[in-house]
Amino acid sequence: MLSPSRIRWEVMINPASMRANGTKTHAPSASSSSNFLNADRGDLLVRGFWEKSTDTIIDVRVTNLDSKSYKNLPAKKALEQQK
Repeated sequence: MLSPSRIRWEVMINPASMRANGTKTHAPSASSSSNFLNADRGDLLVRGFWEKSTDTIIDVRVTNLDSKSYKNLPAKKALEQQK
């Protein structure tokens, strides 16, 4: 069972490489704020989801195929646009 302490929201993807580029992973300074805000993020990090002591980052996108913008588009095409 996963306890709340094993779950994090809006996690940075690969923050180690961002540190190497000079971007801070905590409270950004004025000079690094644009890099920080444009960083790739996952929606959810779960520790121990697949294997003990490993992190799994999950990114979720919800697409409403019944919306007006997809009305005249085949589902396959609409989902391809979301990739």
